[in-house]
Amino acid sequence: MKSFWKLCAACLITVGLVSAASAVPVAEQWKGTTLRSPGHIHGDKASERFLAGNGWDYRAINADSSHSYDAQDLEIILEPDLESRVLAGSVTMTALSEVEELTEVDVHLEFATITTVEVNEVAAEYSYEDGVVLVTLSSAMGVGDEFTVSIEYTVPFRANNDYDGGFYFSGVSDVAYTFGEPYGTRRWLACYDLPFDKVTHTMSVILPEAYQVASNGAFVERADLGDGLFMTTYENTDPISTYLIAISASPYSFVEDDPAGANDTEIGYWVYPDDEADMVYDFGRTSEMLVLFESQFGEYPFAKYEQAVAPIFGGWGAMEHQGCTTYGSRLVGDGNRQFEGIVAHELGHQWFGDWVGPVDFRNIWLNEGFATYTEFLWSEYQSEAALQNNITNKRQSYFNEDANFRFPIYDPPYDPANGIDMLFSSTVYDKGGLILHMLRWVVGDEDFFAGMQLYGQNHAYGSANTAELQEDFETASGMDLSAFFDQWIYGQGFPVYQVGALETWEDDEFGNSASLTINQIQQNAPLFSTPLPVLLRSGALDTLVRVEVEAVDAQVVEIHNLDFMPTTFAFDPERTILCHYSLLNVDENPVIPSTYIVTEPWPNPFNAATNLRITLTRPSPVRMQVFDLLGRQVGVVERGVLSAGDHRINWQPGNELSSGLYLLKVKVGEQQTIRRATLVK
Repeated sequence: MKSFWKLCAACLITVGLVSAASAVPVAEQWKGTTLRSPGHIHGDKASERFLAGNGWDYRAINADSSHSYDAQDLEIILEPDLESRVLAGSVTMTALSEVEELTEVDVHLEFATITTVEVNEVAAEYSYEDGVVLVTLSSAMGVGDEFTVSIEYTVPFRANNDYDGGFYFSGVSDVAYTFGEPYGTRRWLACYDLPFDKVTHTMSVILPEAYQVASNGAFVERADLGDGLFMTTYENTDPISTYLIAISASPYSFVEDDPAGANDTEIGYWVYPDDEADMVYDFGRTSEMLVLFESQFGEYPFAKYEQAVAPIFGGWGAMEHQGCTTYGSRLVGDGNRQFEGIVAHELGHQWFGDWVGPVDFRNIWLNEGFATYTEFLWSEYQSEAALQNNITNKRQSYFNEDANFRFPIYDPPYDPANGIDMLFSSTVYDKGGLILHMLRWVVGDEDFFAGMQLYGQNHAYGSANTAELQEDFETASGMDLSAFFDQWIYGQGFPVYQVGALETWEDDEFGNSASLTINQIQQNAPLFSTPLPVLLRSGALDTLVRVEVEAVDAQVVEIHNLDFMPTTFAFDPERTILCHYSLLNVDENPVIPSTYIVTEPWPNPFNAATNLRITLTRPSPVRMQVFDLLGRQVGVVERGVLSAGDHRINWQPGNELSSGLYLLKVKVGEQQTIRRATLVK
């Protein structure tokens, strides 16, 4: 989910529900400890971070063998009383026995008053304790035998400031909605409420005529029941985890956007009528995102994608309910798209979290890290500057949290009895996304996206764990990624490098050669063997090389067969690696050739404008001239004297220029670098 986290660095932390500050004192007992489950079990969310109190035992369920039955389908009828704030529910679960001699069935349902319980349409005996309805079957079931359990009940609405999950109604906004991640669906829906047991379902909701209902799956009908009540029915034929089942209801306006993607996916928005135009603008690039993500992950996996506005988490949250995201009302309506990254985050979840879900919540990073990375991909699609800004923000958010509480992203600490809840932390979200960005560097673009697609194909409409993700990426890349996953996923922290001065020499066998001394000095973290990007330069010449660093305290790395003799270098110029570093024995007053780095222009080819990033190590005058292939100057960007640090140079060609290749000459003092960009009209 969401993206409340993403809004500020950690979703609900901003409203003070589970603040980093409050967690630190308890967390101190974990300091210095590598928090990790024993072994990497094969088979082994959320709106952002709210969990039911007894969730600890549920997180480590093994999907292959842990449960006595397999839920297949839910037939749901809900009738909320908006005045008394009580929800009446009727659920019929169809299931298959997974064991011989099945005589009892456990169903999750909290805070309920139960009216009737039936098995195969016959009244059944049951007990109800600690949020579990234990139903006695009329006769023992064998493996594969099908049966139904029907439960009628009432539950109270949840208070709007209670984020543990349930059925909510805001009289101010006139919106009824549900939320259940990770273990809160049981607070409004009778079901087997663990993520690996996916079901199909039919949802019918009875409300007064004014209320339009949004939900998962395909709209079936809106039937007039008389007395001003209407029953709206949806049918979802795609397997879904119970925490993703949801409704939103309000006097909405429904705006249908143009279909998008390979299968003409239906796109629509359930919005407040008074804010319709601005809300639709804020959602307006959803179709463009869907097309982008299809090119990277494969076809969108469901028949529709809708977004329904609601005051979820006070209007500052969002939740990736399958095919119908619930989106915070405060995140849209200004018509400025300032939270568009959250739109991308929740859409990305439709592939990673919904289409392929986590076997259990120890693997929550497979949801949140991946959705965070879809934010990166949308930023990258817009501009290199947007990507770098996003990376900077996510890095800082993670570093801030890690300084107070360090733990692995796999199986994050969760002990609600002692106030520890890190399932939806910056470590899971931001470090998870940054790790995927590193994995892309490690295996290369082609194999990275091939691995993403293979992961989706192998676990489509089902569940997966971290070990299976590793296996899929190893298959796609042909690489052994054990060290990468051990360090970055199952281990904690990040490397801290000390990098020595650049040494160069002529080698009789290997030509132009260079070396760097790289030390690792991190504490409470493993030694890392992640490959590092280093940019070597000499005047206007530069080359990006990949330096393989072993998991040792100190190492001298050598680079051979260079096309030129470098005079200076930049360590990790695009901040690809999640690390801290310092330079040792490096001249504090370098000559002009070592004072800047210029990236390649992006986008390239381009239509309206292109830009490049320049990094200065000291204040310098900067000017960019643009020439066509005949040597004629056709543009100039004057920047004056810029301070040390990162800057963007943007070129927007005039309408008189035609399509073609142009040379961008960047001058820093008396030195210059030439980049090439292709204009396409």
